[in-house]
Amino acid sequence: AGEAEEEGEGAEGGGAGAGPRRQLKDQRGKQLELLPPVDHSAVDYPPFEKCFYSEARAVTAMSDAQLGDVRRRLGVTCRGFEVPRPLRRFDEAGLLPELASAVRKAGYEAPTPIQCVALPVALSGRDMIGI
Repeated sequence: AGEAEEEGEGAEGGGAGAGPRRQLKDQRGKQLELLPPVDHSAVDYPPFEKCFYSEARAVTAMSDAQLGDVRRRLGVTCRGFEVPRPLRRFDEAGLLPELASAVRKAGYEAPTPIQCVALPVALSGRDMIGI
């Protein structure tokens, strides 16, 4: 009942918990700081490109043997045409500084195995299924 009351207060009261910008908590229950809202109508965006990913030099420099070792260590199998190489660290993802800072503030030190594989695929504008 207490949980339902808290949700109801935020949804109806219009306070800090209302709407889509409600406060979020990480896996440890720690309050997460939200990024400031952006007025997209005031931003002059360049033409949209689907690919947001440039492979980090360290990722590109991996030999085929190293690539196989990384995938074995992560416990992943990848299939497809020109599958992007997996990351080993968040700094290899090429995240915007604000997003990279939010990841660090949230206490995440290393990507999970699915994140190592999925971030390069998703940021490349490709489809994937992770099981």
